[in-house]
Amino acid sequence: TQNYTVVDPTSVIATHLTEVVRRHADELLAREEVGNLIEQLKQSAPRLVEEVVPAQVKTGELQKVLQSLLREGVPIRDLETIVETVGDWIGHTRDPDVLVEYVRNALRRSICTMHAEANPEGGARLHVVTMDPAVEDRVNGYIDRGAGGTTVSVPPQLAGDVARAVADAAKPLLGAGRPVIVVSSPTVRAPLRQILHPHLAGVVVLGYNELVDGFDVQSVGLVQLGPAEVATPPSAPTVVGEGATPETSPVGVN
Repeated sequence: TQNYTVVDPTSVIATHLTEVVRRHADELLAREEVGNLIEQLKQSAPRLVEEVVPAQVKTGELQKVLQSLLREGVPIRDLETIVETVGDWIGHTRDPDVLVEYVRNALRRSICTMHAEANPEGGARLHVVTMDPAVEDRVNGYIDRGAGGTTVSVPPQLAGDVARAVADAAKPLLGAGRPVIVVSSPTVRAPLRQILHPHLAGVVVLGYNELVDGFDVQSVGLVQLGPAEVATPPSAPTVVGEGATPETSPVGVN
């Protein structure tokens, strides 16, 4: 009678395990499991699998793309679209980070739906913060797109400055109990997410090309750096990692 909620221990354990699996899904997706997913896809799209895997795309290459999607919480249930998109672009680049960006563009409606909430008019609404182009230029200066792949090298001070600027701009979102969703240009989307993730748990970074018609996008803030921070010239890289941006941005909003 003290208004306590009694929870079944089994339900608590199941919920915890589900969260652990979701959080580490990319690590759990072994190559053998990718092979099993491809075998299942053969039943519904045999011609596609015959043309793409392994004729054009190796299982290991597809595994890297799927792991990157899962790392950002993007479901891989629509495997047919994923495989078809990778097959379409593998002739242009074999950089898995670049391929992920093209796949995300193909899955853009599903991605928007994941993060949207219902608005009073019955539609879908996204509450976001947007990036100042000057900040994007600073980040872009540390992206090296070469034949061997895309490398992002960002000084820790700049990474911290950008993360603090995002957190400051996102205060209205945090105050309302909403997730932090950042919208940026496609060329810096993945590197920006790489910068922010260690500082802002659960941050979502979307490219402008991932926004689709039918979603009411409301920006509550603009991410900016101070004049001195923006003007600082690029220095020797001190943090090295992998990013993901297509050499040519995918098609725009549809």
